[in-house]
Amino acid sequence: MQFYILIFLTVGLLVSLSWYFNSNIPIIFAGVILAIVAGGRADVGFDYLAYQNVFNAVQSGVDIFLIERFEIGYLLLNWFAVSLGISFNMFLMVYSLITMGLLVLFLCQLKRPHVASLALLYYTARFYLTRDFGQIRASLSVIICLFAIRAIIANRIWRFVFLIIIASLFQRVALVLIPTYLLYVILRRHVTIVTYSFLITLAFVFSKFFSGVLQSHAALFGEYSAYLLDTGVVTVPAVNPVILLQLLIGFMSVMYFFRLAPRIKKVGIDEGSGLSLEYTQSISIFYMIGTLVLILLSSIPIAAGRTSTALNTLEILIVPLLFIRIFRGNTVLYMFTGFTMIIAYFFFNHAGIQIFIPYHFYFF
Repeated sequence: MQFYILIFLTVGLLVSLSWYFNSNIPIIFAGVILAIVAGGRADVGFDYLAYQNVFNAVQSGVDIFLIERFEIGYLLLNWFAVSLGISFNMFLMVYSLITMGLLVLFLCQLKRPHVASLALLYYTARFYLTRDFGQIRASLSVIICLFAIRAIIANRIWRFVFLIIIASLFQRVALVLIPTYLLYVILRRHVTIVTYSFLITLAFVFSKFFSGVLQSHAALFGEYSAYLLDTGVVTVPAVNPVILLQLLIGFMSVMYFFRLAPRIKKVGIDEGSGLSLEYTQSISIFYMIGTLVLILLSSIPIAAGRTSTALNTLEILIVPLLFIRIFRGNTVLYMFTGFTMIIAYFFFNHAGIQIFIPYHFYFF
């Protein structure tokens, strides 16, 4: 436990430096540290043995097209690593460097270190352990999805399609962004407290029915049918802490980025953030759709988490932008750091991450 606290504090320190000096350089150092810690683990985290077994299978000569439940992009990376003669642990290190490298690149391209630094800190608290220590395919896929969402906001359709295809080679649920785009086009001019509340109500009402339909036709999804049939621990949607957190963020986004839009346009949301109101509204809509997906599939939580994750990663941008909108000056950093500490504590203690203790570093 102390080790993970140290990592969080280290990232927090670098984020503070990035904030105060308005520089992306500390963010790059923080990304390298996160990549080394995740990539250098041994027998630590979710799915470690499963990924190791796949690597060993490829190493022993098994045809990658015969390995089920793993996307071809990930399997090709395994085959390429085996061809180069590197070990599984070195493969994890390279994979983590690629993933965190893309995340840092995405954040640095915002050209707003204030937002980027807070986003990386929030990613560390909210997603880092469950993804980069476990669902490494999803981790890489959702970072590519961030670039795809940026492309669609910039109206670069073909780049969006290309990036979604690449992301789907590592986690097929990235394809959820295609129907999401259609919803985005419909909703972007009609977001209000009333419409969002109405859609949330519909999602709750139809969640049982929709999940039942998917489960009854699970065979159509091939090897992914396990995500539909393995319900895991089914929770009541209304008291699911993750859903409640996302609803809170969603409603605050409507309040500060849509309802107050006329006043924001006069003041300028780029005051302190540098991101336009239109961009902020767009990523908020994608995030809200992700929350609706999470609610709609809440009766089959594994499928819900895997499907909505491509959209909910936008939380790392929306939460910092909300804090920047609500607070002023260095108060943003202090309040945001306290909030991320609460988030980190919650997910560490309630997301089954105790399996990460003790941490073993492969190279020592």
